[in-house]
Amino acid sequence: MRRMEALEQHEEGTYVHAKKLFEPTSLASVDKTAVTTHEAESIKQQGNAAFASAKYQAAVDLYSKAIALTPTAHTLYGNRSAAHFHLREFAHAQKDADAAIAINPTWAKGHFRRGQALAALGHVDLAADAYEEASKLKPSDKSALALAKQLRQQADNDKNLQRLSTTHDVDARRSSVFSGSVVETNAGPTLASPHQVRNTCLV
Repeated sequence: MRRMEALEQHEEGTYVHAKKLFEPTSLASVDKTAVTTHEAESIKQQGNAAFASAKYQAAVDLYSKAIALTPTAHTLYGNRSAAHFHLREFAHAQKDADAAIAINPTWAKGHFRRGQALAALGHVDLAADAYEEASKLKPSDKSALALAKQLRQQADNDKNLQRLSTTHDVDARRSSVFSGSVVETNAGPTLASPHQVRNTCLV
């Protein structure tokens, strides 16, 4: 008897579940989602065509329309990031790359796009980090790792130049004071002759 009741309840539950699946509202919502996705894909292809023709603003506009229809499609943000990059709108390019990564953190191209934008904005170390992440996610793409290494080298060179520049400025200042070129007075630095330097207290 209990088995029979359990079976009836199971069948009733299955029937209710099946009924919900085939209710007109459910079908309408499934159809609407399919149409929206299809429409977004069509607009994306138009955006890709505009991008290929170097019509980057048109591409941005089309990708934006597609994003409005399917806001969780990470590739749309990645494509719009690339279009912004070509328009030299690097902050927008980074924002879209970040959005793509937030939706799909394992998408290597999103990290690559982020690296491009950050490098263009002058954030060399962060750009190198992004390229390295892209390389980890897609080891077959050697360009990401090469760009990361290039940026790391650039960052090291910049730091060395800055250190040399600072050292050079200090050395030049010392040299000019002792050669009689500049004397520090209450009125500020002034040109002086060598005999004036001898009679001046250095601070």
